[in-house]
Amino acid sequence: MMMKQQILLFLALMMLPMVACANTVEIEGIYYELISKAKQATVKGAVSTSGSVVIPASVFYEGVEYSVSSIGSEVFKGRSLTKMLSKVAAV
Repeated sequence: MMMKQQILLFLALMMLPMVACANTVEIEGIYYELISKAKQATVKGAVSTSGSVVIPASVFYEGVEYSVSSIGSEVFKGRSLTKMLSKVAAV
């Protein structure tokens, strides 16, 4: 039983840096998950529920530039968007 607990603790500690480095923020009406180590951002949503959304190739947060690397597959599901402009491929 002790070995199983040690393995679970080890796995939990290995995953901790992945959790600690992701940060969700709102920048100009779009929600991004920022991955600080890789300097990448993933689109997670938007403040607006209708109209048009422009997703830039990169965003700045606290003086750091993040490359927008992906858009979540169901981020805009159920929204009444008339247009979405992006240089990023949906995942």
